[in-house]
Amino acid sequence: MVADQVEVITRKAGEEHGWIWRSDGKGEFTIAEAADAKRGAEMLRMASRLAPRQQEIRLHLAQALIAVGDKAGAREAIGELTKLDKTSPIRIEAEKLQATL
Repeated sequence: MVADQVEVITRKAGEEHGWIWRSDGKGEFTIAEAADAKRGAEMLRMASRLAPRQQEIRLHLAQALIAVGDKAGAREAIGELTKLDKTSPIRIEAEKLQATL
C-alpha cells in the first residue's frame, strides 16, 4: 500500500447518510456511518480512475459495498474483475462474490 491507511466514503442513492470504509492494508477493514458521503458508484469510478490496475482495490470495495447493501455498486466493481485471466486469484474471488449477489 502507498499510504498508512485508505479511507473510502460512500453513500447509496436515496439514503440520508453514507458509510466510511477504512483499511490499513493488513487484511481487515472497518465500516462506519458517515454523514457527508457521496453515492457509492461515484466513489468507485473515481478510485478506478486513480488506480486502474489495482484490482485488489475493486475487490475490497465490492466487499464493502455488499456489506452496506449496495449490490448495484458491487456488481459494477466486480464486472471488470471477471474479465481477468481465468486462473487469476482476483477473478476467482470476484466470481465468488458475484455468485452471492
